[in-house]
Amino acid sequence: MAEAATQYNTPLKMGLMGYIGTALDVNDFIFFNIVVVTFHKFTTDLFLIAILVNVHRLLGCTLQPYVAWKADHVRSRLGRRKPFLLCSLSGTVIFVILLGLLPQWISKPEYHTLWALALVSAVFIIWQVCQEINLSAHTTLYPAVIEQRRLGTAGSVRMFISGLMTLFMTYYVMHWADINGFYPYLAAGVITVIAIPLLLMTPEKSTHTPSPAKYNPFEHMHLLFENRRYAMVSIIASCALAFPVTMVLFQSLYVIHVLHFSLGSLGKAMFPGTIVALVLAVPAGYLVDILTPRRMMILSFILWIVAAGAMAFFVRHWYALMIVQVLYFMAYTVQMSAILALTFESVTEDMRGAVFGIIQVTRAVATIIATIAVGYLVNLDHDYRLAYYGCLLIAVTGLLVSWFLKPAGWMPSASPAADGAIAGTPPSAGEM
Repeated sequence: MAEAATQYNTPLKMGLMGYIGTALDVNDFIFFNIVVVTFHKFTTDLFLIAILVNVHRLLGCTLQPYVAWKADHVRSRLGRRKPFLLCSLSGTVIFVILLGLLPQWISKPEYHTLWALALVSAVFIIWQVCQEINLSAHTTLYPAVIEQRRLGTAGSVRMFISGLMTLFMTYYVMHWADINGFYPYLAAGVITVIAIPLLLMTPEKSTHTPSPAKYNPFEHMHLLFENRRYAMVSIIASCALAFPVTMVLFQSLYVIHVLHFSLGSLGKAMFPGTIVALVLAVPAGYLVDILTPRRMMILSFILWIVAAGAMAFFVRHWYALMIVQVLYFMAYTVQMSAILALTFESVTEDMRGAVFGIIQVTRAVATIIATIAVGYLVNLDHDYRLAYYGCLLIAVTGLLVSWFLKPAGWMPSASPAADGAIAGTPPSAGEM
């Protein structure tokens, strides 16, 4: 009876988790499509902009592993992950709205002063610190709410809700940005506020009893060298993050200054892609559970290779841009449906925070390197297409590593420490 009730409530839990994740996706949408335009008002140095949008990833290298680890050892009435999410979601609302207000409050003659750039950068960094905490706590909350065998479907539910929200963002909010640059930030704040009471309704289950421990950021990094699967999943996850960040890093500026379209036109070009993503969301999740996350990741990287290649060599007109957006959103839908299940495949409850932490550090560092390198090259030659050459390299790397990743049932015997970690038993002090 209890098991039947749990299964009955699974769609509701998927919906709650999906909307909370969608609120995070909306803030990422602002980050990818609006923030670079905001920064461009305060500095025209593209290399500096690339550095600024990556500062938060340096903090993420510290915050995400710590939050993931700390949540494994927290006991509270609300659960382990939810207290972190409550605080970080509240901070996200405050600072995303404040970031949108600053260009309204600062007079245009002062846009290019050092203090104005420093203030905008500080608010942006705090906003992204909240987002890093959000991402860590929310991702590791999933397997505590949804059973492992349903994570692919849960990912598809999130993508479906996110697709609906992206339709709203692309069709309406991107147009509002042409009227007033504050409106997209306000929309993100309102959407995030709604996620807070929904989080309180989300049940968090746990069977693992935490033991007292001290945090050591390097404690589990050796698993990357001792366990080939963790290392390969880290590379795949790194490419899965670095590609979209690099793909859209200068997309808004490219559309405005090279194609001479408005942000509203970019929103129209993205709109068909969001429709396709919405239609594919649920089927993609079911396919992840049936065909395995690895195969779906291979498909997503193939689609991304086509999209980046088209952007680099063929996009000259609006319709070509629209086709690229369709391909991009198709791949992103498949990737988002698969990456959650791939990350936690064969990872036991007591190791979720540790494994997620080392993967997040790897992908954050890889994304920092990729975007700063692209920013430097684009700023050097002022050719936005160089960014898409970098995207091609990232996607090909992800494809190759996904192709050679063994199925989840096959696990290497690299060392006693690695075998203990796979079995869910942390390595002893002597082994570390």
